[in-house]
Amino acid sequence: MTGPMVSASAGVMNSVIGKLTTMLSDEYNHLKSVKKGIRWLRDELSSMNAVLQRLADMEDDDIDPQTKEWRNKVRELSYDIEDCIDLFVQNHSRGDAKANFVRKGVQKMKKLWENHQIGDEIKELKARVLEEKERHDRYKIEDKLATLSQPVRLDPRAPALYEQAKNLVGIDKPREEIICWIKSEEKQLKVVSIFGTGGMGKTTLAMEVYHKIEESFDCRAVVSVSRTLDIKKLIRDILFQINKNEYERSKEWEIEQLIPTLRENLNEKRYFVLIDDIWSTDAWEHLKLALPDNNNRSRIITTTRIRDVAKSCCRDFDGHMYEAMPLSEDNSRSLFFRRLFPSEDCPEHVKEAATVILKKCDDVGDNLEDCHIEHIKHFCELKFLRIKATISKLPEQIGNLQHLETLDLERTSIEKLPASIVQLQKLVRLLIPANVPLPEGIGNLQALEVLSFINLDIASIKSINGLGELTILREIRMSHYDGDNSKEAALISSLSKLLNCSLQSLQAGGLRSSDVINSWIISCGSLPPLWRLVLFSEIPTIPSQLASLVKLTRLYIRFGGVGGLEILASLPMLLSLTLICDAPQLRQVISNQGFQRLMKFNFRSRWIVTGLMFEPGAMPKLQRLKLYLRAERQPDVHGGLVVGLHHLSALKSIALDSTVVMPALTRWSHWRIASGVQLTSFPSVPRLRSQGRLKITTCVLSNI
Repeated sequence: MTGPMVSASAGVMNSVIGKLTTMLSDEYNHLKSVKKGIRWLRDELSSMNAVLQRLADMEDDDIDPQTKEWRNKVRELSYDIEDCIDLFVQNHSRGDAKANFVRKGVQKMKKLWENHQIGDEIKELKARVLEEKERHDRYKIEDKLATLSQPVRLDPRAPALYEQAKNLVGIDKPREEIICWIKSEEKQLKVVSIFGTGGMGKTTLAMEVYHKIEESFDCRAVVSVSRTLDIKKLIRDILFQINKNEYERSKEWEIEQLIPTLRENLNEKRYFVLIDDIWSTDAWEHLKLALPDNNNRSRIITTTRIRDVAKSCCRDFDGHMYEAMPLSEDNSRSLFFRRLFPSEDCPEHVKEAATVILKKCDDVGDNLEDCHIEHIKHFCELKFLRIKATISKLPEQIGNLQHLETLDLERTSIEKLPASIVQLQKLVRLLIPANVPLPEGIGNLQALEVLSFINLDIASIKSINGLGELTILREIRMSHYDGDNSKEAALISSLSKLLNCSLQSLQAGGLRSSDVINSWIISCGSLPPLWRLVLFSEIPTIPSQLASLVKLTRLYIRFGGVGGLEILASLPMLLSLTLICDAPQLRQVISNQGFQRLMKFNFRSRWIVTGLMFEPGAMPKLQRLKLYLRAERQPDVHGGLVVGLHHLSALKSIALDSTVVMPALTRWSHWRIASGVQLTSFPSVPRLRSQGRLKITTCVLSNI
């Protein structure tokens, strides 16, 4: 049985990568200054996710301790990135179209400051991603996975790649053209580079040529590069296909040994190598060193999305560039019908819709998100539908899509869901804009596991009660601000039922009453499975019944009262805590009681005199501490804003986000943040990053 930890890791990573991709869209053009960092995060996490996907197919007992440790750290990192994104999106989604001039000016300045802050957040997250990347290399996780027997994960393109030629469309002419180049009698090494945008069939075409050529080559090999270049693995993959004995000997070899060994094995041979999906000229420059021009009529085919890479592949050898082009209208129609129907024959009742869609789409594939929305209703086999358009309504016949599993409408202008939406019996994920009311009969969606974003202020009591009927719901994001007592009672009832079933993650805005929160926890009557709780709105005191959520591993909470930390400290499984303190008290004290497993602590204070004290033995496993402190005047607390940092024995890094004005600095010249501790050198803390108006770029802590 696959370990649930691995599946959860891969699941949240997919969510994070999707959200980072969204932040690269035009809707977030105001983030131009940090989009490069966001794109870097997305690409690096995609590489890590590939490893997580491989781990997800393995038995947990087969994974060694170091790989498990890396997997768990990447999982926590992905949750932290998701929290950062969610908080940013929430802050930027607020606003009032009727705001007066002054308020709009304040909002604009606030967003400028928030954009600066997210830039700093991205820098910190990049540092952590690099840390896990280095750990991945240090633990040699790829090598360990290579030695283990595990199920083979098929590339989703595989059915298309290895289809018989008779099932392929529009490939005959380009295939024969490339084969003609390959079969040339010229002795020098020839390279054919197929380039074009994603989805044009480059790999399919290259594989067809590779298999169709029947000429006698001494050796053949096919390798795929992808975005993350692993030159050692690529050369060993080629070596495996031409000389298995050398491959076995090369397990511990460095690149300096691998390149000459491969060249030696190819030098006297006529070889044929297909190198798929090259993403950079640098990757090709490394690979070509191992491929000798031996005047034996050897041939290389490369595929790439990038024209300059194709040029680079052809520049040093006798090369031909071939640009993969979109299918003709007739071929598109033929492929379209083959994918949707058992044969190429299109049923009469959908021919008109098919014609419209083919005209609207630049290319035809499995993803129909850009097609004419009115005609999606005809495609009953559709499983995934994400729409990013300014459409205001869905067709009522959306309920005909009985195989639909994901419906993502978050980026639309839809104001109401069709009543037929509740007929989608296989729907697993429903994502809607916050201004869309919850449909009546929501309880009919018995396969639903993820539901977001639900605005209960515009929902009926009937639909709120219906939430409690979703017995396998795992995640929900919602808000409730209007204080309607009858809706509140319905919400308590539904949340209690969900907690009794399978609810694992709850993110809520508007739950401002500690009594309400206590009520729904008490009424669930059993051990709740909830492991993630995010309460965006301020509550007066920490609800006492939170102590009952013994499986909770991640908590985000904002409170305005005094005390209550002992309730949070008692949570036995808590790994990550974000605590926003709006109370105007002098100091929060962290004792050695509780927080025994906490590894990450974010503390944010809005008050100029609020600080933290860590007593000896506090938070014994804490590794990451992030402090958001205000010091607009010299603090009135004895010893500084933070006392006892040296008691955090496992601490690895601190991020300080501070607001300090110059008058305060003149009176507080050494920026002493802890009693007996200054910003100089502290062996147990490798780095302290400071953000905000006070810039401390390379600074750590030590006893003085």
